[in-house]
Amino acid sequence: MNICVIGSSDLMIDCIKILKKHNINILVVLSKRHSRTKLSNYRDYPQNILKKLNIIYYICDNINFNINIIKKIKKFKADRAFCFGSAWIFKKRHIDCCKHLFNLHSTDLPRWRGGAPTSWRILSGINYSSVTLHKINEEIDDGDIVYSKKFIFPNECNTPAQYDKYTHKIAYEFLAEFIKDFEKNKGQLESKPQQKEFSSYF
Repeated sequence: MNICVIGSSDLMIDCIKILKKHNINILVVLSKRHSRTKLSNYRDYPQNILKKLNIIYYICDNINFNINIIKKIKKFKADRAFCFGSAWIFKKRHIDCCKHLFNLHSTDLPRWRGGAPTSWRILSGINYSSVTLHKINEEIDDGDIVYSKKFIFPNECNTPAQYDKYTHKIAYEFLAEFIKDFEKNKGQLESKPQQKEFSSYF
């Protein structure tokens, strides 16, 4: 199985390590912005970590308009593509290139669309969240949901860093569980549309 991974985060590297254990071929696409930003847990730039893991990666300004990168993804013949904090809102050109394109969103959808979910949740006094995997379309966090896990933050979570650390722990467990089911079901995923009447975008 071939999987393309797009974006950058500590969680993305954790996911890549899980995929490697399952002997899945991996191709990574980083934005220039991500390639210039060290990951907090790994304390290194993502491309340096990928080199150590012997993962093929490419760096580009904007995946939507880089014909060369799109050709490389097509040649790789990815069965699926997963995004972790992608730097781009995908255009139809890339969605058509990789029809099975998913995003990991670290909170509940459709209620918490967009960025900075931890800050908005703390300001709203909300002590629960979800990790959500959804299909990508040309809108922001709008696609059908294929996998999700709800959880409650423990009382000791008081700061953004503590919230993020706990979310990372849950998301890692979520990914390990998802990849196990993904292999068991031979890549077949059921999906359900988001209830757009409950959506919020901060």
